[in-house]
Amino acid sequence: MSGKKVSLKISSTILSPAPAVMVSCRGLEAPCDKDNIISIAMTSTLSTIPPLVHISIKDVRFSYLQIKQSMEYVINFAGENLCYALDWCGIKSGKNVDKFAECQLTPEPIANLSTARAIGESPLSMGCRVIDIVKAGSYEVFVGEVVSVEADPEILDGSRKPDFHKIALLSYTNGKYYTLGRHMGDLGFSGRAQAAAV
Repeated sequence: MSGKKVSLKISSTILSPAPAVMVSCRGLEAPCDKDNIISIAMTSTLSTIPPLVHISIKDVRFSYLQIKQSMEYVINFAGENLCYALDWCGIKSGKNVDKFAECQLTPEPIANLSTARAIGESPLSMGCRVIDIVKAGSYEVFVGEVVSVEADPEILDGSRKPDFHKIALLSYTNGKYYTLGRHMGDLGFSGRAQAAAV
């Protein structure tokens, strides 16, 4: 890369890539008391101790009301086999359609949550209990404590950790979906390489 940089339109969504996940939820009272899925690329880890994550949702979304009622949600990781369903669930409203049925997905209970259910076809799901809601511009941030993590045994490595290459994990960048790229190194590899060279 060379040359002078040029100014672009200011946008927070240019921070890329972002994980593309399917968040399943269910409300407590009609008409929100049905299983639903919202596709989200505005999510990240906030803390490791305790394990905290967040999702950001606009208050006009049907899933917003559901999560406000139950104070639970499940982050379901999506591989390339779920790319069509992930996109479809992001452009339709759960108020009008049964996203699980339309995408031939299965709502399944997940440990430590009483209302929200996981997507059975997702290789990895994180059950979250909402501990805080923070207004952030046009969105509300649902801070969730991770209370359960469930994985398909086929995606685990020898140390029983998720092998994301087996998932072909999806990311979202500038309106496009991509799968996870090639492995470039492990945490601390630059320090080990430097020490070996001395």
